[in-house]
Amino acid sequence: MGKRLLLIVIGIAVAGVVGFVLYSQTPENRAKSVVNERLNSLKTGKSNPYNTFDVSTVREIFINVLNYKYLTVLEKGKTPHTLSYDREFYKNANPKETYEEFIEYYKRLYVKDIENGKAKMVGDTLEVYFERDYLKLLYDLECTNRLDQRLHKEVVFTVERDSKNHYKIVDIRDR
Repeated sequence: MGKRLLLIVIGIAVAGVVGFVLYSQTPENRAKSVVNERLNSLKTGKSNPYNTFDVSTVREIFINVLNYKYLTVLEKGKTPHTLSYDREFYKNANPKETYEEFIEYYKRLYVKDIENGKAKMVGDTLEVYFERDYLKLLYDLECTNRLDQRLHKEVVFTVERDSKNHYKIVDIRDR
């Protein structure tokens, strides 16, 4: 009886740990984690807030975060993107081969995408079409602006998953 009870307890513990790990790895939880990290870094000033968002697309709309609360997911979807293998990409890649050899290499690499219509040649440029998952998360924020005025607002964070399965904030807007 003692061994049986021990096996049941171990089984329940393992199931609980597996469930927790799987739940914490959902897209919603991973996106929330990125936003929370960003807000916490602004609130405490202890970590680098620039690790969690795309500097090229996000304009900062608040200075100091005093408090924040996650409210809900407003939207989930896919964003279309195009990756162009063109002469500019070729120049930046510093290849040893000619441009034609460079394009042939990528045409071989994306042969299935070309067959499926997810990539095509446009002139002398190979364009590859893909989608990235995104979530729009609504947060309630208490913060200060540049004049150190206390503000209470609802803010929408758009978080996108990249090709390496990393999540980044790509947009921040007042609701």
